[in-house]
Amino acid sequence: MDEKRRDAHVAAEWHKKPPALRMVGPSGAPARLERLIRTTDATAYDALLRAHGTDEGVAKAIAEGDPEIDLRLVGRKLGDAARVYLRKDGTVLSAAHVLRVIRAPDGTEKTREDFVAFAAHARTIAGGNGRLGAVGFCWGGGTVNTLAARVPELIAGVPY
Repeated sequence: MDEKRRDAHVAAEWHKKPPALRMVGPSGAPARLERLIRTTDATAYDALLRAHGTDEGVAKAIAEGDPEIDLRLVGRKLGDAARVYLRKDGTVLSAAHVLRVIRAPDGTEKTREDFVAFAAHARTIAGGNGRLGAVGFCWGGGTVNTLAARVPELIAGVPY
């Protein structure tokens, strides 16, 4: 008991998170995940199938002589930026799929929103006129840019 006649002791503890798992390579050094371009439009499976007709035709063409690989692009790293790669006719070849994921303090996922899929849905909402526009600030501005690249029906986009 202390001089004020208190005999309670108050202590606070918190739940300690277990250490995060680390990925390491054969040498024990930290492993890094990289996003790479694996093929070009001309050597993608769909293009090879159009050129050779069947799976067997594609296999035979590959066995007889590999299609040319554009070494300037194949194996190139895709950085953290959400780059969009276009075909010669302007259609999207490859683009980042932007999602908004909200997590609870314990790390569990609370919501996941797919903006590109929602854009297609937004045009069909009752009471709308079928036209689609987007406005975004900061992270939302980046989302507007992604929508502009991925959703051809977007008639107006204002990123700021």
